[in-house]
Amino acid sequence: MDKHSVPTSETPTVVINVEGDVQIKGIDELEVIVKSDSEEVTLESQGETVTVRCPGDCRVKVPRHAKLVVESVQGNAVLKALEGETKIEAVQGNLVLRSVGPVELKTVEGNLEARNIMGDLKVQKVEGNVAARDIQGAFEAEDIEGNLAVDEVDGALKVKVQGNAAVNLDPSPELEYHITAEGNIACNLPNDASVQIEIEQADKVVTSLQTESGTGPTEAPCSLTMGEGDAKLVLSAGGNVVLAGQLPDFEPVHGIDFDFSGEFNGMAESISSQVTQQVEAQMRMMEEQLNEQLNKLTMNIGAVGLPPEQAERIQQRAREASAHAAERAQEKMRQAQEKLQRKMEAVQQRAEQKARQAEERGHRYHREHREHRGFSFNFPGVPTPPGAPVAPPPPPVSEDERLAVLRMLEQKKITPEEAEMLLSALEGREG
Repeated sequence: MDKHSVPTSETPTVVINVEGDVQIKGIDELEVIVKSDSEEVTLESQGETVTVRCPGDCRVKVPRHAKLVVESVQGNAVLKALEGETKIEAVQGNLVLRSVGPVELKTVEGNLEARNIMGDLKVQKVEGNVAARDIQGAFEAEDIEGNLAVDEVDGALKVKVQGNAAVNLDPSPELEYHITAEGNIACNLPNDASVQIEIEQADKVVTSLQTESGTGPTEAPCSLTMGEGDAKLVLSAGGNVVLAGQLPDFEPVHGIDFDFSGEFNGMAESISSQVTQQVEAQMRMMEEQLNEQLNKLTMNIGAVGLPPEQAERIQQRAREASAHAAERAQEKMRQAQEKLQRKMEAVQQRAEQKARQAEERGHRYHREHREHRGFSFNFPGVPTPPGAPVAPPPPPVSEDERLAVLRMLEQKKITPEEAEMLLSALEGREG
């Protein structure tokens, strides 16, 4: 396999035209490298732009922060470990995107798999199926001719699918999510999500989510609300719409309190501190390894006996690569902390919402049951035997005792059923 290479800056523009399959990978070195069995590979450099042309299959390595322009790939394409912007005009086969920066894509004639996109993913047309996971920005797709599977989108979502759509969402406040499918839509949401759901069209709507309208089948068009309705989800299907839960919904069980809102801040700080310590330890280890490699490089250069100017130039590029690697590690740590903070804030909002809902349920229970505490054991048609002693009425429950029971219920130390049993026992009745 022949190798071709040209030196570049840290952020060159690399233009790709390949008539076969291609794998493009980001590297720390400041050069573009092409490996192929074809003898007609051309690698042209003009200013900040490098153009790659290959009549067959090839592997291309580019600087990690390069701006990539894929004009044409007549086979399959795999892109990974790229942090710069990527624009793709046409891929005639399948396309795989893994751990890449923002992507704008016009046409894929095969399937698209996208995972760990560090920014927005904008797609015009995919003739096959699409599987997208961990999109750290917005996800837009104008026309997907096959089926769609989406899991974890940090930004807004707007997709049109000719087949079926299966989506796992954790809606963020003030964001909008639009899903249009000619087939069926299956959407999983956390049971404690806060979202306004608008179903514009569907043959049948089936939901197991707890909304204001309860659970069960309904008819489109319809509107459902979960929580405070902070986000907006719009669904339109030529087939059926199925809404289901994604995360467990914890309720008090036998006096056990699942409300973590009081402990949340400490937990968040602990997790954030652990993540920071782990990343900092990795950075220190990486810095030690880089320093060791630089020392070895200096010794090797001295042993080879290169001219001083060339030796200094090589050492300078090695130092720049070391500094670039450290900057990239710091940026990844910052991004990881920001993502963790966003998820923690979302969890805290849900915990606070759960606490408010539990408090409202407690107040509502008190209003509905304060006039109906007892149970009647009088059986109609069964007279009291003559001469049978009549039990004196039980002493009334004092106000302090009643308030104590209600206070325990409000603090979720006991369940409504246990509160009923306590009041019954205080009044001398059987529970």
